[in-house]
Amino acid sequence: GPCTPSWIAGQRFPFTWPTHAGNFSMPAPYDPAVTAAWTTFVAAAGARYGCDASVTAVHITGPTVFSAEYHMSQELVRQPGYSDARLLAAWSSSILAFNSAWPAGKFLISDISQVYSPHDGLRTAVAAQAAALGTKRVWFQMDHLLAGAAATDPDTQLLESYRLQGFTVGFE
Repeated sequence: GPCTPSWIAGQRFPFTWPTHAGNFSMPAPYDPAVTAAWTTFVAAAGARYGCDASVTAVHITGPTVFSAEYHMSQELVRQPGYSDARLLAAWSSSILAFNSAWPAGKFLISDISQVYSPHDGLRTAVAAQAAALGTKRVWFQMDHLLAGAAATDPDTQLLESYRLQGFTVGFE
């Protein structure tokens, strides 16, 4: 995201964010330098906290903008070299890094509906890769609980599909 240190190499692109004033820049999350630095960071965090019993769950994050939620800048899809496949590969790398760092850990997948792509299949693919870690290890959550949400709402459908598969689901 925008807090990535400037010493991490990689192509940066400008973006705006509706709820944060100002203009920002961040490296492309699929840039190999960014992926390598993130994997190293996650491994170090796992080495430090992986056996700490007070850590009950860890957010799987990585190619995001401002939080552990799966928010991504819409400007990203307009950058040279962007593809859903490259962003999915960055998510795959992050999911594998967390799984390696916390091999017995429980993981939160937070607000998967915010994975932005002109193709809705990207968020489904990211969720499926996380789900492959198993029903006892992954909890899916969203940040919007709408009492009147229709059963046809894509976010509600995605969360419900994982609940029906035996995953723990909830709302932040």
